[in-house]
Amino acid sequence: MRPWLRTLAALCGGAVVAGLMTAAPEARAATSGGPAGTPTALAPLQHGSAATARAARPVTRLIVRTTSGRTLSSAGLAAAGRLAGSDATLATRQLSRGQSLVYLGTALTTAEAWRAAAALQARSDVVWAEPDLPVYASDVSPVAPNDPAFAQQWDIWDTSLASGGNSTRVPATWNRTKGDPSVVVAVLDTGLTAHPELTGSVVAPAPSDPIVKGYDFVAGDPDFGGRTFYVANDGNGRDPDPSDPGDWITAADAAGSTAGGLFLNCFVDTSSWHGTHVTGTIVAKQNN
Repeated sequence: MRPWLRTLAALCGGAVVAGLMTAAPEARAATSGGPAGTPTALAPLQHGSAATARAARPVTRLIVRTTSGRTLSSAGLAAAGRLAGSDATLATRQLSRGQSLVYLGTALTTAEAWRAAAALQARSDVVWAEPDLPVYASDVSPVAPNDPAFAQQWDIWDTSLASGGNSTRVPATWNRTKGDPSVVVAVLDTGLTAHPELTGSVVAPAPSDPIVKGYDFVAGDPDFGGRTFYVANDGNGRDPDPSDPGDWITAADAAGSTAGGLFLNCFVDTSSWHGTHVTGTIVAKQNN
């Protein structure tokens, strides 16, 4: 695909996440979709060296989200007290977005607090519960897959800056969710190339691949009445093959010496393979 016109690749995707070699969503993508409706159990983040260098602090509070959005009921508070092994009368305070803070009246270790929170979350009136833990800025990703190119994915987690810098910081969510296979994400980009992290066939992806079949929406060049396909760069117009043939620009292209001058003054560059990169950010396999 040559500059400024792009193909649509309908791709499987989840919450978003890491470059070609590192994204982890357990999800799919097509032309539309919505978030999963069932919350998943939360688990403690696996902090990197900058966080674990600090001594663990006692936990005296839980953050709880109830189904009603109000503070935890008296029965719920009693259950939290039993789970925490507390003889005190527990108190609670309303927070924003339907959350509340539950004071345990006793100090727990982090592991004990997570166990209590998980048990409390099993109640029908609780959506989720987690310990109220301090959060520290860190240049270390909370989740570090074993994929060798993960450290290069600055858009996912920028290891050169505290707390991931200006990246999407997606790894901070991976201990809570890695997407839902029913969610479909449509990627409108340069197309797609076969890649071991994505699929062995762009035209006929396997059912186990994290993508679904896409489409090429780039027609013939309007400058030449649709009879040429310089921009599409694949020799034809719209069809069910979203393969990316490349979008390179040579010095001759930029000088206007090729393609009837269609690429005059474009930047000389190699192919970006941008659609494959974006697809990998959404659904590439992880820890392989």
